Amino acid sequence: MKSDEASIQFITEKCQSSYRWLILLLGCLMMVGPYYCVDIAAALKSQIDDYFGNSNDYEVNFSLLYTLYAAPNVILPFFGGYAIDRFGVRMCLLLFISLIALGQVKTNY
Repeated sequence: MKSDEASIQFITEKCQSSYRWLILLLGCLMMVGPYYCVDIAAALKSQIDDYFGNSNDYEVNFSLLYTLYAAPNVILPFFGGYAIDRFGVRMCLLLFISLIALGQVKTNY
């Protein structure tokens, strides 16, 4: 029983390392890239509208763009969870971030 209390106390103690704020900042900054990639189409909406010549069904097509982008996010987390369990967090993090970067490069160039 004493070891359970010690482990609970260890978990609830605040980390005194000076790196904890750096790790928090880097964790927050790491999420900026994927959120930017998701919302890039919204930032370019008026330029895309001008490029296609103000077609009547532009709003429908623009919404379809987001729908087709978001629909796989319903199924893919199951495969991502399996991959993380099988290959580990570090390997999958590198793989997933690489895929996001590759998709951005392909989209923008």
